[in-house]
This record gives sequence, structure tokens and C-alpha cells, in this order.
Amino acid sequence: MTLDYLARTARLLEEARFDAIFFADKVSRDGTDLMQIEPLTTLGALSAVTEHLGLVATVSTTFTEPYNAARMLSQIDFLSGGRAAVNLVTSTEGEANFSGVIPDKAERYRMAQDWLDACVHLWDSWEDGAVRNDRAGNVWGDESMIHQTDHVGPYYRV
Repeated sequence: MTLDYLARTARLLEEARFDAIFFADKVSRDGTDLMQIEPLTTLGALSAVTEHLGLVATVSTTFTEPYNAARMLSQIDFLSGGRAAVNLVTSTEGEANFSGVIPDKAERYRMAQDWLDACVHLWDSWEDGAVRNDRAGNVWGDESMIHQTDHVGPYYRV
């Protein structure tokens, strides 16, 4: 699973007019996995070698902090010209890798909703058009279009 192989595959999918490439994620190994790709860093790399292909990553709301996920997904979206998407999951295994226990299903889904709410607050803190890059006017951005995020939910505070 070299970058060259993944890049060739992504370009072939794009040439065949596929809508997107999707990478699932698994935060634990059981010894039967032949390969394991970390989706977000992989999609960041593939954004540089494709132009139209959607870039979809699985992210675990159980084991990923909303702030880190929101900024990584935003960066991939920026680098790719708006082609990033996310598949959210609540993990049912992997606790050994994160020094914790996995909450029951209902609790994981409540956590996931709060996780998503926190990410949306972060993503919505910058309005479209906030970055101006007006060198002549010496204006980088319109501060009135950039808002402080103050998400306080039952599980996450951002």
C-alpha cells in the first residue's frame, strides 16, 4: 500500500468517473487484517493527485476528539477544493488502544451526536467568504465573518 499505488488507484477511479474513493477505518487489529490505512492522512495525500474524485474517510466518534477531526477534515476539504466527506461511526472495539472502555450503544450514539454538534459549530465559525486575501487593501480576512466557537455539550467542550 504505497502512496504510488494509492495515487494510481485514485487516478484510475477518477478517469473512470467514479464519484468518490472511500477508506474505512479500524482502530484495532485482530491479526486477520491484510492492510490497514489511516484514512485522513491518506486522503490528504490523494487530494494532491486528483481533481474531481470525492474523498471520503471514516472517523470514529468514540475515539477521535471533535476539534482534531474537524480541523483535519477542513484541511482536506480546503486542499481538495471542497471534495472531502466523512463517514461517522461509533466504534465497537479498539478500547485497548485508547486506554478506555467502550460505552454501551445508546451512550455511544449520544456521544456521537454531541461530537457532530461540536464539529458543526467549529465548521460554521467561519462564514463563506471570510478570507479575502486583499493585498491592495491590506485585508487578509473579514473578522465580522469569523466567530468564536463555544460548544458546551454533555460530552464535549470546544
